[in-house]
Amino acid sequence: MASIPYADYGLLFIGIISAITAFIQWREQKHRNSIELASGLTAWWAKSCSNEGDLWGVIIYNATSLSFYDIEIKASGNFNPNAKPIQIQAIPPGRFYIEGKHESDTYDWGFPKEIRDYAHSNYEAIVCSKNHTIRQMRYSDFTNKKWIWSPERGITSS
Repeated sequence: MASIPYADYGLLFIGIISAITAFIQWREQKHRNSIELASGLTAWWAKSCSNEGDLWGVIIYNATSLSFYDIEIKASGNFNPNAKPIQIQAIPPGRFYIEGKHESDTYDWGFPKEIRDYAHSNYEAIVCSKNHTIRQMRYSDFTNKKWIWSPERGITSS
């Protein structure tokens, strides 16, 4: 039986440690990439100024090149702090406006309308109002990984 020189054990040990380190770094980078992708979906309140008067709603912005799915956004406004959540099956890349519809005691949401030229649009972002907040967003990415965003915790996987 041939014996292995002690130097070869050292090389074997270094190789194993290098492989473990590379795997850990790969896994951490994969996690960072996943969070970066999930952070590409944002929402905020906006006012649409028109000749017909001011309309209030929520803008959803998908800054990635991929779609998000099963989106649920809990938004609070002047009329109803506990409005029905916005529910959308899929949001492709781009910006979308969803008008809030206040009728008597209920607050409902319209359909998402794409904003093709946000810089020249008539939407005014409402980002410093305590009466207009995004309380939570739940959604899935293209790998079906579930995400939750809230102002208190930021983005977390669920």
